[in-house]
Amino acid sequence: GTITYGPYTASACTVETAHTEIRCTTVAGVGAGRQFTVAVGGQSSGAFAGQTLSYGPPSISDVTAPAAMATAGGEQVVLIGSNFGPSGTGVTVTYGTAGDSYAAFTAASCVLAVAHSRI
Repeated sequence: GTITYGPYTASACTVETAHTEIRCTTVAGVGAGRQFTVAVGGQSSGAFAGQTLSYGPPSISDVTAPAAMATAGGEQVVLIGSNFGPSGTGVTVTYGTAGDSYAAFTAASCVLAVAHSRI
């Protein structure tokens, strides 16, 4: 059988108990609220809404940037952290001043340089 959740397909799936239990390993991914489906013999269970899978949210632990960035932009900034996703994941970085109502800017040309941990 095949187990999917959102756009991902679980790996190493085995039937643990005939007809009632399948055990799989999740693959690298991102997102929240992923619903599971199982497909066996060309038939699908449909999405199971009773339990969803969510990957951890991204977290920043360090930023490397110039002390004073040029107002013209074009400065390189490196973000270190966790749960940024596997290689190829689209990322958006927003920055601005601290506080409740800050002017937000979106960084351009962001690339996930190291899977899961460096933008």
